[in-house]
Amino acid sequence: MKLTLAAGAVALATALTATMALAPLASAQEGESRPPVNIKGPDGGIIQAAVDEIRKSGECRVVFVVSKEGKPDKIEPKCSVPEYEPFAAKAIAAAEYEPELIDGVPVPTNPMAQTFSFAVQEAAAQTPPVKVADVNARTVQLAFRKIKEPGSCKLTFMVRATGAIEDLKAACDPAAYEDAILRAAKDLKYQPGTRDGQPVDWPDAETTLTIGVRAPGG
Repeated sequence: MKLTLAAGAVALATALTATMALAPLASAQEGESRPPVNIKGPDGGIIQAAVDEIRKSGECRVVFVVSKEGKPDKIEPKCSVPEYEPFAAKAIAAAEYEPELIDGVPVPTNPMAQTFSFAVQEAAAQTPPVKVADVNARTVQLAFRKIKEPGSCKLTFMVRATGAIEDLKAACDPAAYEDAILRAAKDLKYQPGTRDGQPVDWPDAETTLTIGVRAPGG
């Protein structure tokens, strides 16, 4: 039996549903002989916690027997990533079985094996927006001549996948610069950010201007 588990909870649930469908309980009959029947687990929540904590892809093979009481016993995990071994052992220990029967008598099984595969999804590669045109320097210079005080402004905005700039806000010290900086920022242009090579909206773009020390664009 083999489980393939991804980092996402939905993928985990799908994998468990696909591979861990429980066999219906067989009622023991006098003199019956049959193999053990899995009625619960292994515990997928333990495996998911392992993936979330360790964040490495790998595989575990767990050898165990099912006791005559229907409990996993003599559990021996072997994992390509050793950190997974205690998790794999706990997941198997949480399983429950109808025990193997020989002539109607519960007996321990011969060694069995369960394989877990851990697939960690990598974060999407992304590149932030790139400035290709600055604010209008003349507008900033005229504001400085009027206010006659050095200052700084932080501009925050969204860069759309089209390159359009929206939701532009200015926070300046002194605040008297804010109206002029918003007018000057109409000349800002950005190449859009990308995710997996595709242009995407970038809601948290920002840039900072220093006024009266060195003119923007100068």
